[in-house]
Amino acid sequence: MTERDAHDEARDLAEALALADAFEAGELAIDDSAPTPELPPVTEPMDEQLVVTTVRLTLRQRKAIEALCEVRGVDRSALIRGWINEGLAETDDDRKISLADLKRAIAGLPPAA
Repeated sequence: MTERDAHDEARDLAEALALADAFEAGELAIDDSAPTPELPPVTEPMDEQLVVTTVRLTLRQRKAIEALCEVRGVDRSALIRGWINEGLAETDDDRKISLADLKRAIAGLPPAA
């Protein structure tokens, strides 16, 4: 976890505790009779909307991903989505040889002199 993530979590926890204290003191009320606001219109195709998916990683994997995110200046979700897109592209049947086979072939080459 980065220092920024720890700071954000601490701030979120402090805000949640303050809201809980205000609710217990009667300073905060929940109005269930208020009308539900309309949701904004969907502007992107259904199959392009982001959905939450849980993936279990080892602690070593998680730390390596976080370090790479810091170096590249991207968030975890964007980095992992990029890797998934690369993997999915390797399964396309429109090539004479799959990218996965090509990567294996390149990995088997001796190091350059």
